[in-house]
Amino acid sequence: MENSVGMVAALARATEVLRSAGIPRAHQEARWLLAAHLECDVSALWSLDHHSPLPDARQFATRLAARAQHQPLSRIFARRQFWRAEFVITDAVLDSRPDSEWLIETALRYCEHSPKRILDLGTGSGCLLLSALGEYPNATGLGVDCSTAALAVAKHNATRLNFSTRAEWLCSDWLRRLDAQKFDLILTNPPYIPHHTPLPEAVQKYDPALALFADADGFAAYCKILAALPQVMHPESLAVFECAPDQTKTVAELALNAGLRPFSPLNVNISALHPQAQIGIVCMGM
Repeated sequence: MENSVGMVAALARATEVLRSAGIPRAHQEARWLLAAHLECDVSALWSLDHHSPLPDARQFATRLAARAQHQPLSRIFARRQFWRAEFVITDAVLDSRPDSEWLIETALRYCEHSPKRILDLGTGSGCLLLSALGEYPNATGLGVDCSTAALAVAKHNATRLNFSTRAEWLCSDWLRRLDAQKFDLILTNPPYIPHHTPLPEAVQKYDPALALFADADGFAAYCKILAALPQVMHPESLAVFECAPDQTKTVAELALNAGLRPFSPLNVNISALHPQAQIGIVCMGM
Protein backbone atom coordinates (compact mmCIF):
# COMPACT_ATOMS: atom_id res chain seq x y z
CA MET A 1 0.00 0.00 0.00
CA GLU A 2 1.70 3.19 -1.19
CA ASN A 3 2.00 6.26 1.02
CA SER A 4 -0.04 8.29 -1.50
CA VAL A 5 -3.14 6.08 -1.30
CA GLY A 6 -6.33 7.91 -0.33
CA MET A 7 -8.51 6.92 2.58
CA VAL A 8 -11.41 5.83 0.36
CA ALA A 9 -9.12 3.50 -1.56
CA ALA A 10 -7.56 2.28 1.68
CA LEU A 11 -10.96 1.42 3.13
CA ALA A 12 -12.04 -0.39 -0.02
CA ARG A 13 -8.78 -2.34 -0.15
CA ALA A 14 -9.01 -3.23 3.54
CA THR A 15 -12.57 -4.50 3.10
CA GLU A 16 -11.47 -6.69 0.19
CA VAL A 17 -8.49 -8.12 2.10
CA LEU A 18 -10.51 -8.89 5.22
CA ARG A 19 -13.36 -10.45 3.26
CA SER A 20 -10.90 -12.70 1.43
CA ALA A 21 -9.42 -13.70 4.80
CA GLY A 22 -12.82 -14.80 6.07
CA ILE A 23 -13.21 -12.00 8.61
CA PRO A 24 -16.94 -11.54 9.43
CA ARG A 25 -18.42 -8.08 8.78
CA ALA A 26 -15.37 -7.18 6.70
CA HIS A 27 -16.50 -3.65 5.87
CA GLN A 28 -17.27 -2.85 9.52
CA GLU A 29 -13.94 -4.36 10.58
CA ALA A 30 -12.14 -2.27 7.96
CA ARG A 31 -13.78 0.88 9.33
CA TRP A 32 -12.78 -0.06 12.90
CA LEU A 33 -9.22 -0.68 11.76
CA LEU A 34 -9.02 2.62 9.89
CA ALA A 35 -10.52 4.57 12.80
CA ALA A 36 -8.07 2.99 15.27
CA HIS A 37 -5.20 3.73 12.90
CA LEU A 38 -6.28 7.38 12.65
CA GLU A 39 -6.95 7.50 16.42
CA CYS A 40 -10.49 8.71 15.95
CA ASP A 41 -13.98 7.40 16.57
CA VAL A 42 -15.61 5.38 13.77
CA SER A 43 -18.33 8.02 13.48
CA ALA A 44 -15.66 10.63 12.76
CA LEU A 45 -14.67 8.88 9.54
CA TRP A 46 -17.62 10.50 7.79
CA SER A 47 -16.26 14.00 8.41
CA LEU A 48 -12.76 13.28 7.09
CA ASP A 49 -11.52 14.21 3.63
CA HIS A 50 -11.72 10.71 2.18
CA HIS A 51 -9.57 11.60 -0.81
CA SER A 52 -6.66 12.93 1.22
CA PRO A 53 -3.60 10.67 1.55
CA LEU A 54 -3.74 8.05 4.27
CA PRO A 55 -1.19 8.85 7.01
CA ASP A 56 1.38 6.12 7.64
CA ALA A 57 0.00 3.95 4.87
CA ARG A 58 2.70 1.31 5.24
CA GLN A 59 1.94 0.93 8.93
CA PHE A 60 -1.75 0.61 8.06
CA ALA A 61 -0.86 -2.13 5.58
CA THR A 62 1.04 -3.98 8.31
CA ARG A 63 -1.91 -3.71 10.65
CA LEU A 64 -4.29 -4.84 7.92
CA ALA A 65 -2.15 -7.90 7.26
CA ALA A 66 -2.20 -8.74 10.98
CA ARG A 67 -5.99 -8.48 11.12
CA ALA A 68 -6.24 -10.68 8.05
CA GLN A 69 -4.35 -13.28 10.10
CA HIS A 70 -7.21 -13.01 12.65
CA GLN A 71 -5.13 -11.09 15.17
CA PRO A 72 -7.56 -9.11 17.39
CA LEU A 73 -7.59 -5.34 17.00
CA SER A 74 -6.73 -5.02 20.68
CA ARG A 75 -3.54 -7.00 20.06
CA ILE A 76 -2.66 -5.04 16.93
CA PHE A 77 -2.89 -1.72 18.75
CA ALA A 78 -1.78 -3.10 22.16
CA ARG A 79 -4.79 -1.50 23.83
CA ARG A 80 -7.95 -2.87 25.43
CA GLN A 81 -10.93 -0.84 26.63
CA PHE A 82 -12.16 -2.32 29.92
CA TRP A 83 -14.76 -0.86 32.25
CA ARG A 84 -14.03 2.90 32.28
CA ALA A 85 -10.44 2.99 31.04
CA GLU A 86 -8.08 1.89 28.29
CA PHE A 87 -5.36 -0.57 29.27
CA VAL A 88 -2.06 -1.36 27.59
CA ILE A 89 -1.74 -5.07 26.86
CA THR A 90 1.16 -7.20 25.63
CA ASP A 91 1.56 -10.85 24.73
CA ALA A 92 2.36 -11.46 28.42
CA VAL A 93 -1.19 -10.74 29.58
CA LEU A 94 -4.72 -11.88 28.87
CA ASP A 95 -6.76 -9.69 26.57
CA SER A 96 -9.62 -9.20 29.03
CA ARG A 97 -13.01 -9.34 27.37
CA PRO A 98 -16.05 -7.24 28.30
CA ASP A 99 -17.62 -10.35 29.89
CA SER A 100 -15.11 -10.04 32.73
CA GLU A 101 -16.50 -6.62 33.64
CA TRP A 102 -19.23 -8.49 35.52
CA LEU A 103 -16.69 -9.04 38.35
CA ILE A 104 -16.67 -5.28 38.93
CA GLU A 105 -20.46 -5.08 38.55
CA THR A 106 -20.91 -7.91 41.08
CA ALA A 107 -18.55 -6.30 43.57
CA LEU A 108 -20.46 -3.02 43.33
CA ARG A 109 -23.74 -4.86 43.87
CA TYR A 110 -22.75 -7.10 46.77
CA CYS A 111 -20.16 -5.17 48.77
CA GLU A 112 -22.22 -3.86 51.67
CA HIS A 113 -19.40 -1.55 52.76
CA SER A 114 -16.89 0.22 50.55
CA PRO A 115 -13.74 -1.93 50.67
CA LYS A 116 -10.56 -0.46 52.05
CA ARG A 117 -8.23 -3.22 50.82
CA ILE A 118 -8.68 -5.02 47.47
CA LEU A 119 -6.81 -8.11 46.28
CA ASP A 120 -6.56 -9.14 42.62
CA LEU A 121 -5.23 -12.67 42.10
CA GLY A 122 -3.72 -13.27 38.66
CA THR A 123 -3.79 -9.56 37.93
CA GLY A 124 -2.37 -9.66 34.37
CA SER A 125 -2.79 -6.17 32.91
CA GLY A 126 -4.16 -4.94 36.23
CA CYS A 127 -7.53 -4.15 34.66
CA LEU A 128 -9.63 -5.66 37.48
CA LEU A 129 -7.70 -4.11 40.36
CA LEU A 130 -7.35 -0.69 38.75
CA SER A 131 -11.00 -0.64 37.67
CA ALA A 132 -12.05 -1.49 41.23
CA LEU A 133 -9.79 1.22 42.65
CA GLY A 134 -11.49 3.66 40.30
CA GLU A 135 -14.86 2.76 41.83
CA TYR A 136 -13.61 2.85 45.42
CA PRO A 137 -11.51 6.05 45.75
CA ASN A 138 -10.62 5.40 49.41
CA ALA A 139 -9.30 1.89 48.77
CA THR A 140 -5.80 0.57 48.15
CA GLY A 141 -5.02 -2.69 46.44
CA LEU A 142 -2.57 -5.50 45.81
CA GLY A 143 -2.20 -7.22 42.45
CA VAL A 144 -0.65 -10.70 42.48
CA ASP A 145 0.74 -12.59 39.50
CA CYS A 146 3.36 -15.30 38.98
CA SER A 147 4.59 -13.55 35.82
CA THR A 148 7.05 -10.70 36.21
CA ALA A 149 6.31 -9.65 32.62
CA ALA A 150 2.61 -9.35 33.44
CA LEU A 151 3.35 -7.35 36.58
CA ALA A 152 5.43 -4.93 34.51
CA VAL A 153 2.37 -4.30 32.31
CA ALA A 154 0.14 -3.82 35.36
CA LYS A 155 2.58 -1.34 36.89
CA HIS A 156 2.70 0.57 33.62
CA ASN A 157 -1.09 0.78 33.51
CA ALA A 158 -1.19 1.94 37.12
CA THR A 159 1.20 4.77 36.25
CA ARG A 160 -0.77 5.74 33.13
CA LEU A 161 -4.04 5.81 35.06
CA ASN A 162 -2.63 7.59 38.13
CA PHE A 163 -3.04 4.70 40.57
CA SER A 164 0.63 4.18 41.43
CA THR A 165 0.25 5.41 45.00
CA ARG A 166 -2.75 3.16 45.67
CA ALA A 167 -1.66 -0.08 43.99
CA GLU A 168 1.03 -2.55 45.04
CA TRP A 169 2.26 -5.60 43.14
CA LEU A 170 3.56 -8.98 44.23
CA CYS A 171 5.08 -11.84 42.26
CA SER A 172 3.65 -14.99 43.82
CA ASP A 173 2.02 -18.33 43.05
CA TRP A 174 -1.47 -17.21 44.09
CA LEU A 175 -1.53 -16.63 47.88
CA ARG A 176 1.74 -18.40 48.72
CA ARG A 177 3.75 -15.25 49.48
CA LEU A 178 1.01 -13.20 51.11
CA ASP A 179 1.36 -12.37 54.78
CA ALA A 180 -1.46 -12.31 57.33
CA GLN A 181 -3.09 -9.15 55.97
CA LYS A 182 -6.85 -9.18 55.36
CA PHE A 183 -8.75 -7.94 52.32
CA ASP A 184 -12.31 -6.69 52.05
CA LEU A 185 -12.68 -7.56 48.36
CA ILE A 186 -10.93 -10.29 46.38
CA LEU A 187 -11.24 -10.46 42.60
CA THR A 188 -9.86 -13.21 40.39
CA ASN A 189 -10.14 -14.43 36.83
CA PRO A 190 -7.82 -17.44 37.07
CA PRO A 191 -6.97 -19.87 34.27
CA TYR A 192 -9.83 -22.39 34.19
CA ILE A 193 -9.81 -24.00 30.73
CA PRO A 194 -8.87 -27.70 30.61
CA HIS A 195 -5.83 -28.46 28.47
CA HIS A 196 -6.48 -29.39 24.82
CA THR A 197 -9.85 -27.59 24.80
CA PRO A 198 -10.51 -26.19 21.30
CA LEU A 199 -10.59 -22.39 21.39
CA PRO A 200 -11.20 -19.61 18.85
CA GLU A 201 -8.04 -18.78 16.92
CA ALA A 202 -7.92 -15.25 18.37
CA VAL A 203 -7.70 -16.75 21.86
CA GLN A 204 -5.59 -19.83 21.19
CA LYS A 205 -2.99 -17.99 19.15
CA TYR A 206 -2.67 -14.65 20.91
CA ASP A 207 -3.52 -15.07 24.61
CA PRO A 208 -0.82 -16.52 26.90
CA ALA A 209 -1.44 -20.18 27.75
CA LEU A 210 -0.52 -19.44 31.37
CA ALA A 211 -3.62 -17.26 31.69
CA LEU A 212 -5.93 -19.75 29.95
CA PHE A 213 -5.24 -23.36 30.85
CA ALA A 214 -5.21 -25.17 34.19
CA ASP A 215 -4.50 -28.72 35.30
CA ALA A 216 -7.05 -30.94 37.07
CA ASP A 217 -9.64 -30.44 34.31
CA GLY A 218 -9.39 -26.68 34.76
CA PHE A 219 -9.74 -26.61 38.56
CA ALA A 220 -6.08 -26.47 39.70
CA ALA A 221 -6.08 -22.70 40.30
CA TYR A 222 -9.43 -22.80 42.13
CA CYS A 223 -8.13 -25.57 44.41
CA LYS A 224 -5.04 -23.56 45.35
CA ILE A 225 -6.86 -20.26 45.77
CA LEU A 226 -9.85 -21.51 47.75
CA ALA A 227 -7.77 -23.64 50.12
CA ALA A 228 -5.80 -20.57 51.19
CA LEU A 229 -8.43 -17.85 50.75
CA PRO A 230 -9.87 -17.89 54.30
CA GLN A 231 -6.55 -16.67 55.68
CA VAL A 232 -6.94 -13.32 53.90
CA MET A 233 -10.69 -12.89 54.52
CA HIS A 234 -12.76 -11.66 57.45
CA PRO A 235 -16.50 -12.38 57.91
CA GLU A 236 -17.63 -9.47 55.71
CA SER A 237 -15.07 -10.07 52.95
CA LEU A 238 -16.33 -10.74 49.45
CA ALA A 239 -14.52 -12.86 46.85
CA VAL A 240 -15.67 -12.85 43.24
CA PHE A 241 -14.49 -15.56 40.85
CA GLU A 242 -14.81 -15.98 37.12
CA CYS A 243 -15.37 -19.52 35.89
CA ALA A 244 -17.14 -21.45 33.15
CA PRO A 245 -20.88 -22.07 33.69
CA ASP A 246 -20.36 -25.84 33.99
CA GLN A 247 -17.72 -25.30 36.70
CA THR A 248 -19.82 -23.34 39.19
CA LYS A 249 -21.03 -26.36 41.19
CA THR A 250 -17.50 -27.68 41.72
CA VAL A 251 -16.20 -24.21 42.62
CA ALA A 252 -19.03 -23.88 45.13
CA GLU A 253 -18.09 -27.26 46.63
CA LEU A 254 -14.46 -26.16 46.96
CA ALA A 255 -15.58 -22.95 48.65
CA LEU A 256 -17.80 -24.82 51.10
CA ASN A 257 -14.96 -27.20 51.93
CA ALA A 258 -12.78 -24.16 52.70
CA GLY A 259 -15.40 -22.87 55.15
CA LEU A 260 -16.72 -20.08 52.93
CA ARG A 261 -20.29 -19.21 51.97
CA PRO A 262 -20.67 -19.44 48.19
CA PHE A 263 -23.62 -18.07 46.28
CA SER A 264 -24.52 -17.12 42.75
CA PRO A 265 -25.61 -13.76 41.37
CA LEU A 266 -28.18 -15.87 39.49
CA ASN A 267 -29.53 -17.32 42.77
CA VAL A 268 -29.62 -20.91 41.56
CA ASN A 269 -30.03 -23.28 44.50
CA ILE A 270 -27.89 -26.37 45.01
CA SER A 271 -29.65 -27.94 47.97
CA ALA A 272 -27.63 -31.15 47.53
CA LEU A 273 -24.56 -29.22 48.69
CA HIS A 274 -25.94 -27.21 51.55
CA PRO A 275 -29.44 -25.98 52.50
CA GLN A 276 -28.45 -22.34 52.08
CA ALA A 277 -25.80 -22.85 49.42
CA GLN A 278 -26.21 -21.81 45.82
CA ILE A 279 -24.25 -22.42 42.68
CA GLY A 280 -21.72 -19.72 43.09
CA ILE A 281 -18.62 -17.88 42.12
CA VAL A 282 -19.14 -15.29 44.82
CA CYS A 283 -17.92 -16.21 48.31
CA MET A 284 -18.43 -14.54 51.67
CA GLY A 285 -16.12 -15.09 54.61
CA MET A 286 -17.35 -17.11 57.58
